[in-house]
Amino acid sequence: MVLALLFASILVIVALRLIWSQEWRDKILGVGDARTGSHQKIIGAIVVVLTALVAVFGVLRTVEQSAVSSQLDEKAALNERFERAAQMLGDTSAAVRAAGITAVAAIADDWIARADLHSVEQNEAIQRRNQCIATIESYLKIPLPPDVPHSSAEVGFSDMADAEHSPEWVEERAVRVLIYKTIGDHLYSIGTSEEHQLPRSGIYWGNRPFSFSNAYLPDADLSFVIFDNWVDFRNSHFSGNRAEFYRTHFNEGVTFAGSRFESAMEFRHTYFGGWDNFSNTYFGGNANFEGSTFANTVFFSGAAFDRDAVFNDAKIGGVADFSNVGFAGETSFLSTRFEGEATFAWTTFVDGSLTCQAKYDGDFDWYFYSHSCVTDFSWAKFSDQNVVDGLIAATKDDHLSHLPGHSEIIVGLSGDHFEETCKLINNTDVPISLSEAELVCRPSE
Repeated sequence: MVLALLFASILVIVALRLIWSQEWRDKILGVGDARTGSHQKIIGAIVVVLTALVAVFGVLRTVEQSAVSSQLDEKAALNERFERAAQMLGDTSAAVRAAGITAVAAIADDWIARADLHSVEQNEAIQRRNQCIATIESYLKIPLPPDVPHSSAEVGFSDMADAEHSPEWVEERAVRVLIYKTIGDHLYSIGTSEEHQLPRSGIYWGNRPFSFSNAYLPDADLSFVIFDNWVDFRNSHFSGNRAEFYRTHFNEGVTFAGSRFESAMEFRHTYFGGWDNFSNTYFGGNANFEGSTFANTVFFSGAAFDRDAVFNDAKIGGVADFSNVGFAGETSFLSTRFEGEATFAWTTFVDGSLTCQAKYDGDFDWYFYSHSCVTDFSWAKFSDQNVVDGLIAATKDDHLSHLPGHSEIIVGLSGDHFEETCKLINNTDVPISLSEAELVCRPSE
């Protein structure tokens, strides 16, 4: 279209130049009745120029209409493909549903590709892309099929690992594993040398928030993935063998508030860049946060750890809220670094061991020194001899710890050993500051 306009302009300039050139005027004004004939020639030239302009602009109009028609055809084709793919997601066959997921992802990519080719407006393409991604997110909110174990006759040697699940559950898990991979393929990732790698699909989806709230996520695996926007996993249900977020980056923060991890979960060396929330989250399997970095505030208030909880070598840059948490297994904070305020108020440690050698750099109202694990343990309860041993070990070597507000150590022993332990805890040589609160030392009921 630009070339056609340029051509028309050049044609007009050449024609006008020809008409009014000196040579042309000489022919018009030179001999006898040539003037009359020259007027006719001028009129003829003007007619030629106007005819050429009409023809050129007719071509331009045709090209423009063709481009608009082609653009509308492409949009219609993409919308039609989307409708067919969305219908596939409701099919009774897991294979068809998986094909539908692949088709929706391809349509999302095609919208962006068409925008790059200027055949679709950029804003519209992004909206349509986001619609496709939201459709995939919504699919994860559909409850899983009933998980009835196989009968012994149905289980072959190759599928013994899935014997505890129903065939429908196993098939549906495969569809959702495909979704995890599809999302990961459209985001930047962490390489083996910590370098950022481009999306494997060639199309980037990370410039939008992700919503996985109320989702059902069997064997979720988003390891090495970089989320550059807010991620919402509120009230989600993680099942299967384990949930993997190894070396995942949540650069703008993430919430798992109210979620349930029925099996083990892996957050080793994960980066949390925003205000991150695990409040009221249930951890049914081992929870591993070893080497993770929480750049700002993190909330675990009201969480329940039914198995082991490991925070070794973790770093928390802001407030660390572990208030009202229940730790039922072995709990380890070896070399954990608290750079802001930390609270374990009303937290309960039951039937496990507490291993503490944390570092604390933040301002705190109570006594706290480096290499001590204890911050605010107001109204916390420590049960089991191993927990008490860990607490005593944390207070030795003149590293003062502080347990304000009626903290309670419940020792599950009796007789001489119980009295000896209580005497050790209350011995002035063991620097535990009670801050005008009574430390209760009594046998467990």
